[in-house]
Amino acid sequence: MKLIKLKQDKLVEEKAVTGLVTTKIEYAVEEAKGRLEYTGPKLDPELWHQILSFFRWTYKEHSSECQVRLYVNTKLGRWAAWAFPQAARTGMTARELPEQESEEKARERFAVWG
Repeated sequence: MKLIKLKQDKLVEEKAVTGLVTTKIEYAVEEAKGRLEYTGPKLDPELWHQILSFFRWTYKEHSSECQVRLYVNTKLGRWAAWAFPQAARTGMTARELPEQESEEKARERFAVWG
């Protein structure tokens, strides 16, 4: 196994107490197992339906993909989605149009979160 960020298969740790002792430990990584558990709030089925409806409508009208941004408020345990203005081409590309996002607009969009 290669360590992705280090691009090597060994870890080396060196420590020293000046004038007294030095140490060098080499770790050989032979196997690693990982696990991810999502403990955040669940996406509301109604919100998911709205997102999918937007995707279907965009594909039907423009024969293209589109995108939405997902936002989560962990304190309130709620998700929200927002589709910024975007340019779509025929096929599998979509990009957001450059638009300045003001703090007022963001607050207005999520006013229901308080």
